[in-house]
Amino acid sequence: MATIALYSNQIAQMSGMFGEVKKTVNDYKSELFSLKTKALAIKQSICNMEDVISSIQASTSVQEEKVDSLEQARGSSEQFIEDTYRIDGNVADLVNKRKDDFYDQYKYLKPDCEKNGWEKFKDGCKKAGEWCKEHWKAIATVVLVLAAIVVIVVCPAAAGALLVAMAKAVLVGASIGGLIGGTISALTGGDFWKGLEDGAFMGAIAGLISGGMGFAFTGGVKGVSMTLGQTLLSGGGSGIGSILLSDLGDIGIKGEVMSLKKIVTDVVVGGLTGVVFAGIGYGISKAFSALKLKIINKGGTNLDVKGYSNFADGMSPEDAARYITNNEARFFEEFSERASASGLNSTQIAEAYSAMKVGDYSKMASYFDTSSPVDSAVFWSGNKEGAAVYANSVGGTIMEQTPGGQVFDGWRGLQGMYPQWETGATPQKPIWTALSSQYANGVEGSVTYVHPDGYIGNVWKEIELPIVSDGIKKGLITGIKEIKIDGK
Repeated sequence: MATIALYSNQIAQMSGMFGEVKKTVNDYKSELFSLKTKALAIKQSICNMEDVISSIQASTSVQEEKVDSLEQARGSSEQFIEDTYRIDGNVADLVNKRKDDFYDQYKYLKPDCEKNGWEKFKDGCKKAGEWCKEHWKAIATVVLVLAAIVVIVVCPAAAGALLVAMAKAVLVGASIGGLIGGTISALTGGDFWKGLEDGAFMGAIAGLISGGMGFAFTGGVKGVSMTLGQTLLSGGGSGIGSILLSDLGDIGIKGEVMSLKKIVTDVVVGGLTGVVFAGIGYGISKAFSALKLKIINKGGTNLDVKGYSNFADGMSPEDAARYITNNEARFFEEFSERASASGLNSTQIAEAYSAMKVGDYSKMASYFDTSSPVDSAVFWSGNKEGAAVYANSVGGTIMEQTPGGQVFDGWRGLQGMYPQWETGATPQKPIWTALSSQYANGVEGSVTYVHPDGYIGNVWKEIELPIVSDGIKKGLITGIKEIKIDGK
């Protein structure tokens, strides 16, 4: 607003003031004229009024001059005011133009009082956009979590098993990643919420990737576990994917400047971290499964596992066998408990049990993990306990120590349901033959055969050795090492 315009009311009154002064002078002049007229009417014999009349005439002349001066002053003031208005308006226009030019160049310096409604709306949108850019990971995580909830809760059937598996992994990853990220950030002097945001995003992405890879590796069959190699590959892939998306998002969305060297370093560190944590998780999972099976085998109750064979502890072997044979439902319950501890789901348990009951032991064995690491397979005859001790000393494993072998090893119920080794309607030997065959077919590298001096077992000679020999011919097995131990 122009400066003069601020006082326009007062300035507009000046002309009226000059008019009022002029009117007062004219009134005074009229009064003098009236006084002069009355003075002329007075007889000179009474009073000599010449001096008075001369004084009145002189005053009248002065007042006429004042009227003329006031008229000129009013005209000059009006011209001055007009010029002042014009100049002040021009200056105001120039100032406003310069101000607009300045704010066009330096928009961030423009105060809110100078902004119109549209500019304030645009500023609000800009601030919202800047917040979204700064917290894009939080927004992405929320979207992923909400999508996962919809997939799991609202439409799991329509989404399919793959998306459900990935959705569950997203929820777990976001929860664990957020907690770990926030805690580490707080402990290292950073902001807990910033760490939570970064950790939850990377955990959600890692879960999304590992969930998909896990589904691909296991075929989506619940209860089937990935191998160590698959687990490490999944961990490395999820670690690389999460850190790479995080860096690319910071560059593309937040506009951060990041060198290729830093990106490559982050990817390598992320991949290695994923592999390490995946390996630790795999080891813990396997250790827990083995511990659970050992507790079951010992008849312990630390995991609330109690098989029906525990009730036969006080019976003679014959009575116990008859008791167990007459309790097939309980036999299935115990089979289910042991199979579940090795990683099978209810469908797999039912299928494996059905194969077992009809005598298709090869199919039954296929549901169980009897694999051994390369160069770690140990076969035995005559002394299982001694062979197990030797295997442990060299980092190897006998078939009974594999997750699948532990299901059947040391199981009293199996002896009760299959009391005869080779004879009878349901001999036990074919079960072990199927498990041993599967174990032998899966070994690679160097293998070891442990046996008492002078004793070669039939299972080794008739079942396992031919398979191993065939593996040598195919180049899968490099050789057989014999270790002689004491008999039982």
